[in-house]
Amino acid sequence: MKVKLHVFKENGDRKEVPVKPGKHVIGRGEDASIRVPLASVSRRHCEIEVTEDAVLVRDLGSSNGTKRNYQPIDEAELRAGDVLSVGDVLFTVQINGQPAKIQRPEPALDSDASADSSMMETPPIAKPGLLSGTDASDAFDFDFDLDDLD
Repeated sequence: MKVKLHVFKENGDRKEVPVKPGKHVIGRGEDASIRVPLASVSRRHCEIEVTEDAVLVRDLGSSNGTKRNYQPIDEAELRAGDVLSVGDVLFTVQINGQPAKIQRPEPALDSDASADSSMMETPPIAKPGLLSGTDASDAFDFDFDLDDLD
């Protein structure tokens, strides 16, 4: 299974992070496989596990939580096109080349769009890939540590 996480910089450029089979920690700590040095990201924020059959994400007790498609999760299976929120960072999940075209994540449906969406919060998005309120203008000059993923 080929998995990539896509994140957009403020200028609209996209960064692609390949995630190989196995378990990988996303966080701002030095020991994280995928380092995102932002205050909104915990040292060991969440874990992505890629198996032959599935892509799983587990929150590791992070301060700001982990969300799949804007819904808080403790553990969930990720699917192609899902939006993974790690602190103030939004990743679009691509699995085996799907979705073929990656676009910046959009806010969740507002509460008038459907009855089921009344439980959903609409995340305020100020810039591609960033939730509003983030004060780091260079937030996407990430120090992605991909040594374990090569």
